[in-house]
Amino acid sequence: MHSHHSHSGAFCAHAGACSPASMLAHAAALGFRSYHLSEHVPRRHAAHLYPEERAAGLGPAELVQRFEAYLAAGRAAAATQPQLGTLVGAETEFIDAPGGADGRADLVAVLEGPGSSSGSSSAPPRHAAAVGKGRVDFLVGGVHHAHDLPIDFDVPSFEVALRASAAAARPEAELPPDERRAAHWALARTYLDQQLALMRAVQPEVIAHFDIFRLWSPELPLAPSGSDTPEEQRILGELHARLRRNVRFAASYGALFEVSGAAVRKGWPTPYPGPEVLELILESGGRLCLSDDAHSPAQVGHSFLAVRAYLQQHGAAIHVLRRDPAPFSRSEAKAAEEERQRAAREASPRPGDGAPTRFERGAEAHLVEGWAEDSFWEQLEPRRAALERQ
Repeated sequence: MHSHHSHSGAFCAHAGACSPASMLAHAAALGFRSYHLSEHVPRRHAAHLYPEERAAGLGPAELVQRFEAYLAAGRAAAATQPQLGTLVGAETEFIDAPGGADGRADLVAVLEGPGSSSGSSSAPPRHAAAVGKGRVDFLVGGVHHAHDLPIDFDVPSFEVALRASAAAARPEAELPPDERRAAHWALARTYLDQQLALMRAVQPEVIAHFDIFRLWSPELPLAPSGSDTPEEQRILGELHARLRRNVRFAASYGALFEVSGAAVRKGWPTPYPGPEVLELILESGGRLCLSDDAHSPAQVGHSFLAVRAYLQQHGAAIHVLRRDPAPFSRSEAKAAEEERQRAAREASPRPGDGAPTRFERGAEAHLVEGWAEDSFWEQLEPRRAALERQ
């Protein structure tokens, strides 16, 4: 089977002690057919560093250097397991720069590489689907912040972001239950607006952990119900409209939405995305793919049997990204025409129908026929147990 989302301790400070090569070797031993690498793009401002990065003496310049080293190491590791067809990609961040500046320029600049002027206001804009072409094979579109604050790192940092989303800042550690839920909905709206900005900026081929904004409260409702107050119905109506908007935009350009076992590993009753979001994706004709978001060899394929059961319950098909044997480029005229077609799909009842399967960065989406009956599923846990005994 496959995964599109992984990290290694050699280049991610919150991952286990491992390298891209050891991650791929473990995936091969577990019987994966495709396994892709997607290290985090470096954050370019000291205010956005994580505690373990500061503790390790890493600053923005060092993160950029590590990312460049990752790209080389990823290519070398992929050559050691050619049967996996590994794509070397990156997982995005999308954080507004200090002072409220748009985070797009930072993201584009780091993907385009040292010496690039693509992130500057004077440079001609590169088509979103081509940002990073020649350096990365694909992008995993992840958002991990709201109000410039991390929301999935740990509970204390999430609480800070939650208070920033409250109508009035409160100094105490806990928000009252009613205010807490309203603040969480406000945080979700901010997250979804940043997610849309990310998708418009670089059109990532894979959309990561779509509803990670409720990691610590998976029960947070995302759509109106009969028991809501009029004000709650209004808030939830606006939130659900944003969910639909983002799903439809991503489906319209052919993105794959990851169904990730990482949520189950972290205590969720289901994988990402939750059932309400998954239903929106399926209604829109969106494509799904598998991911484990592994940060160590032990997490490779973790909770994949739960992912399989979840997808079977919803009668879902899955796709996988593979290297496009004939990469292409768009002229400005072609890009404009394809954008017109994308917008027309977005306005249609099922925006994923007819969306492209080839991506300019060099990947191609393939439907996986008979995926649920593949022998991989029966062999996964016995192979995992055997590796643990070694």
